[in-house]
Amino acid sequence: MGTSEVVNGVASLDYLGFKNGVYNLSGDYVVAGARDKIINGTVKVALNALKDNVTIYVSDKLGDDVNGDGSLDKPFKTIKKH
Repeated sequence: MGTSEVVNGVASLDYLGFKNGVYNLSGDYVVAGARDKIINGTVKVALNALKDNVTIYVSDKLGDDVNGDGSLDKPFKTIKKH
């Protein structure tokens, strides 16, 4: 699934693909090349279904990325991933 560095005792890992349910996770905590301890955990996933679809308007001619709000009357000029 992936690896993550431990910072202040916390490891964070983003993973897309979980569905509702309970998942058991385990990992080796390695310090200076020596396997220190194995950490086990449980993740409970309860996703809420989307209630509404969202429509965002974009126009390369009429849009404005500074003053636009994504509505039909005030579309964005470009689509950017954040």
